[in-house]
Amino acid sequence: MLVPFLLLLAASLVPAIAQTPSMNVPIGAFAVDASTPNRILFANVNRQPNVLELFPAGPGLLRSIDDGLTWNPILFRPPGQAQPLIYQVIVPPTANSTVYAFTDAEDGAVWKSTDKGVTWAIANTGLPAGGGQFGPVVRGANEQTLFGKLGDGFYRTTDGAATWTLLGTLANSGAAFAVDLTQPTANAPRTLYSSIRSAVYRSIDEGATWQSASVLPLGEGTVVVAVAVDPADGNTVLASAIGTGAGTGIYRSTDRGANFEQVTNTPSANFVFDPFPFRRGVVYASVLNGGCYVRSVNAGRNWGPGVTCLNQAIGGARIAVDFGDSNSLWAATGAGIYRTQDLGATAWVSRFGSVRPTLNVTSVPFDFNLDPNTRGRLELPIRIVETDRWSVPLSLTTSGESWLSIEGSSASTPFTAVVHVSADNLAPGTYTATIRVSSAAVVNSPVEVPVRLTVRSAAAEFGYKAATFAGTGQVGTFGDGGLAIRAAVGNPDSLAIDAANGGVLLSDPTNHLIRKVTPAGIIGRAAGNGQAAFSGDGGEATLASLRTPRGIAVDAAGRLYISDSGNGRIRQVSPEGFIATFAGATAETRVPGGRGLAVDAAGNLYAAFPDNHTVFKFTPGGVISRFAGTGAPGFRGDGADARFAWLTAPDDVAVDRATGNVYIADTDNHRIRVVTPDGRIRTVAGNGSLGFQGDGDNATALALARPQGIAIDPTNGNLVIADTENHRIRIVTREGRMRTIGGTGIAGFSGDGGPALSAQFRGPVDVAVDQQGNIYVADNLNLRVRHLLPSVVPAALSLAGPPVKLAPGGYFSIYGTDFTNVTASAASTPFPEILGGVSVLVNERNARLSFVSPVQINALVPVETETGEARIQIRRDGESSPEIRAEVAATAPSILTFGQNRAVAVNPDGAVNTAEASAPAESVITLYMVGIGLTDPTVGNGEPSPSDPLARPTLPIAASIGGRAAEALFLGLTPGFVGLAQANLKLPPLEAGDHAVVVTVGGVNSNGPLVTVQAP
Repeated sequence: MLVPFLLLLAASLVPAIAQTPSMNVPIGAFAVDASTPNRILFANVNRQPNVLELFPAGPGLLRSIDDGLTWNPILFRPPGQAQPLIYQVIVPPTANSTVYAFTDAEDGAVWKSTDKGVTWAIANTGLPAGGGQFGPVVRGANEQTLFGKLGDGFYRTTDGAATWTLLGTLANSGAAFAVDLTQPTANAPRTLYSSIRSAVYRSIDEGATWQSASVLPLGEGTVVVAVAVDPADGNTVLASAIGTGAGTGIYRSTDRGANFEQVTNTPSANFVFDPFPFRRGVVYASVLNGGCYVRSVNAGRNWGPGVTCLNQAIGGARIAVDFGDSNSLWAATGAGIYRTQDLGATAWVSRFGSVRPTLNVTSVPFDFNLDPNTRGRLELPIRIVETDRWSVPLSLTTSGESWLSIEGSSASTPFTAVVHVSADNLAPGTYTATIRVSSAAVVNSPVEVPVRLTVRSAAAEFGYKAATFAGTGQVGTFGDGGLAIRAAVGNPDSLAIDAANGGVLLSDPTNHLIRKVTPAGIIGRAAGNGQAAFSGDGGEATLASLRTPRGIAVDAAGRLYISDSGNGRIRQVSPEGFIATFAGATAETRVPGGRGLAVDAAGNLYAAFPDNHTVFKFTPGGVISRFAGTGAPGFRGDGADARFAWLTAPDDVAVDRATGNVYIADTDNHRIRVVTPDGRIRTVAGNGSLGFQGDGDNATALALARPQGIAIDPTNGNLVIADTENHRIRIVTREGRMRTIGGTGIAGFSGDGGPALSAQFRGPVDVAVDQQGNIYVADNLNLRVRHLLPSVVPAALSLAGPPVKLAPGGYFSIYGTDFTNVTASAASTPFPEILGGVSVLVNERNARLSFVSPVQINALVPVETETGEARIQIRRDGESSPEIRAEVAATAPSILTFGQNRAVAVNPDGAVNTAEASAPAESVITLYMVGIGLTDPTVGNGEPSPSDPLARPTLPIAASIGGRAAEALFLGLTPGFVGLAQANLKLPPLEAGDHAVVVTVGGVNSNGPLVTVQAP
C-alpha cells in the first residue's frame, strides 16, 4: 500500500538519464571495505529507479577498488545472464576479506566471498529453497554470527554462514527486523524485534515465540517498516512508520518496546547507529525525499537540528560508517554515492565514478519450428544488466543466411531487436545461423545468439473451422432480440459459457454492457444499461449502470460475476437477473482495473488485476486474499509459493475444475503459468520472449506475444490461449505440446467457413470453450466473436433437437456443427432449395432455405407437409446427416421477441414498442409472428406473400392483451415477405404498464411477450 505514496513523492525527483555509464544512479545495497587506503566499495543499482523501496534490490553487484573512481560488475553467473537481485551487502569491520550478499531464496539467498569480492560461493545451508526475499541481516557479537529474516522465518548462523538455523517464524511479518546485541552472554537468548502492520512484535527467546510488544497509533495505510535497538542500551528501541495514513514518523521506546512515543514526523526507511564508542547514542535515519538524512545525538530522543540533503535525488541517504576513519561517512543515495570526511559538517563529495557494465543478451538458441511457407519472429531485448539508465552503443550482425533477418544494424541500449525467419521455399529440415551483438563499452562483448530453424514436413494435427458467432464488424450495440451474427457487439473483451442456463456471455467495455447469446443464436443484454456510471444494486441487472466491465465468469449455479473495472468492484448477477456488489463496496476494498475472472468447483472466485501484477482469491462469502503475485512486476518464483512470485500485468485466469489447477495469463511476461492445489506456481507455456516460433512438443520453449485470454477445454483438459499480438489461437495439451489452431499471424478479418488456420484474427483477447469442445474467440479489434468448430466429416453431422413444434409454411432453425463452409443468406425469392452447398429435407421434401452457416440453418417447412411426425435430414456433398424427429401441427403461432421477453411490435407512430416508447390506450399496434399455418390464398414454398388478395389463416383467429380480448383488424402473412406474419390489434382499455399479448390460431395459443401501454 506504500507504492502510490512513494511514487507521488518521487515523481519530480528523477534525474536525467545518463548517456555514458557512471554511478550517478539510485543505489540499493551498499557496503564499505575500509581495510585499504583506497576504499573497496560494493553497490548495486536499484531495479526500479523511480520507486523507493524499503529494501531496494538491484540486479547484480558492482565493485570499486579505488574509492569509487571506476566500477566493474561482480558476476555471480556467466556474463549476459540475469544476475541475482541484491537486497543487502555486509562487510564485517574486522574481517575485511569477507563480504556477504543477501538476495532471494530463489537466487541462493546468501552469497559469500572471502577474497574481497573477487570470487563468490553460495552459503545457504539450512535455508529454504524457492521464493522469499532475504530481508534485514544483523551482525552478531562476533564476525561469525549473523541474524537474518527470510520471508516469515528468522535465522541465525554462528559459523560465518556455513550453516543457518531456523529460530522461529512470525506469520505475515513485515520488513522490520532488529536484534538486541547488548545481552552479555552467548548462552542467553537474544531479544528479537519485528512487525506486523502497525504493531511491533518482540521475541525474548530468540525467535521461538513472539508477542505483540506495542501497537503504534497509525492510520489505515501506514505500517511499521523498520526497527532498531541501541547497541549501547538495549532498553532503547526505535521504530519507523511510513505510508498513506496518519502516524508517519519515528517512534522511540525506552522499555524494550513495551511503549512507544512519536519523536518526529520525519518519514524514514532505516536507521544506522554509529558504532564508535566515543559517539554513543548517535543514530542516522534516511528521509523519504531527495538524498536526505536526519541525525540524532541522544539515541533518538531528539532529531535535527534539521534535515541534511546531499542532492535532489530519489530516496533517502542510506548512511554507512567508515570503520577505517572515524570522521568519514558514506551515503548511498538516489543519485549515486557520496562521502564526507567531517561527519557531514561541511560538505559531501560525490563519487560518480565511471562504470564498465554488463551487456544482457540471451545466449540461449532462438529455436523456430515452422510449417512450410510460414514465418516467425522473436524480440531480442538488449539491455545493460545493472540498469536501463546506462546507454552504450551497439552493433548487430547476422551470419548472412537468406532466411534470417534482423531489424536494425546499430543502436544504443536499451534496444529490442526483432528477429525474423521465413520458411518460404525451404525444404523440410533444420537450418542454423548466428546473431552477433557487440559493444566496446561493456565487459562481455561480443555476445553470439544461435538461431535454429526447423521446417516441418507435416501440418498441425488439430483441425478447426472458423465462423462468426456474433457481431457484424460495425460499431454500436444494435440487434438485441435478433440473430447475434446480425448484431453489433462493440469490442468484445471477455467471454464466459453459461453451462447452467445455456448460452455465451460477452463483455463490451466500450459500451458498458454485458451481452448474452442464447443457444438459438439470439442476442440480448444480460447486464448494464449502456451508461458509464455506478447504479442499480438490488435491482434488475439490465437497468444497472456499469463502467468499463471487463472480465466475466459464471459459476455452476448460473451466477454471473462481472469485473466492473471502472467502478473498482466485482458485481454479481443472480440467476433471476438481479445485480449486487460482490467485492469492492468500501474504499478499503475497491479493486480497480480488474480483468479476467474464473470460478472453481468450490465457488471460489479468482480475479486478475494487471495494474497490481496480482491475482486475488475471493471465497463465496467475499473474503479476499492474495493468491499469486507480490505486486512487483517482473518474472520470478517458478517452483515456489505463488504468493511470492512476480507477475507482470496478468490479464486472465482459468480454472481446471477436474484438477483444481488455476491458470494465469501472465501477459507482459509472455507466459501462461499454473498454480497447483498446493499453492506452487510454474510456467506451462511461453519462454518469456515476445514473438512466434511456431509449434512444438515443449510449450515452455516457445514464444507467445502478450497472451490476454485463456480457457480450459472441459472435454479434454487442453489449455486454449488467445495469443493476442500473434493474432492466433493456440492449444497446449496436457502433455505440454503447443499447437496453433487458428489464425495466420497477420492481423485482419477473413476465413469464415474455411479452416481456422487460414482465417485471420485481429487482436483476439479472450477465449471460452463449451461442453462440446467448440471454442469462442473475442476477436476484439474485428468487433466480433468468432467460433472455432472441431472439423468432422459430413456423415457425422450433428443436429440440435428436437426443434420446437412446426407448422406448414413456418420457419424453423437447426443448430449443430460443420453444416457448410460458408455463411450465406437467400439473395432472391423464391428462396432456394440449396444454399451454401446444403439442402434440408422434411419428410423427403426439400425445404426452402433463408440462411446457412457452419453452425445454423434457417428453413421453411414445406406447405405440403402433413401434420404428425416429421423426419428432418441435412444433405451435403452426397452425404446425409442422421435424422431428427419433430412434430408438425396445423398451427404453431409464435410472436417474435427481443430483449427481456418483449414483443416485436410497432406503435401507431412507427416506433418499436418499448417501456420508454409505449402505445396510446385503445390505439392499434402491429406485431410480427410466424407459424400461422396454411393460408388462403396458399403461398408457394419460399415465395413472398401477396398484397392482393392478402393471405389469411384458414383456421379461426383470436387475440388478447392483458387478459382482455383484443380486436384483430388483420392477421395474416406480411405482404412482400416470406413466412412472416403480422397481427394488427386494437388495444382494449388497459391500465398503463406492461401487458402480455397472446394470439390464437386454430385454438393454439402463442407465447405471451409484453407490450407497454400509456396511461389514458
